[in-house]
Amino acid sequence: MSARMDDLKFLAEGVREACIAAAIEAYEDGGIRGLCAEGRFEYAVSAIRQIDVDAAINRMSKRCGNHRGTADVVSNSGIVDE
Repeated sequence: MSARMDDLKFLAEGVREACIAAAIEAYEDGGIRGLCAEGRFEYAVSAIRQIDVDAAINRMSKRCGNHRGTADVVSNSGIVDE
């Protein structure tokens, strides 16, 4: 796997982590609010749709410090429009 692909995989894993965290939090919150299973699922999907992908990418960039070329890969990949 190339260095660029490693960087993109690292970022994708970060966005996936953000999606999972948002879904779990919303599903649990939906249960507390008394939603049925279907309602909790819809609430979780809505939370995923509302994730700020730019913020998730920025968190991953900070977490990795100077992970090889992360900022360059993101700006040159078309993942984020600037």
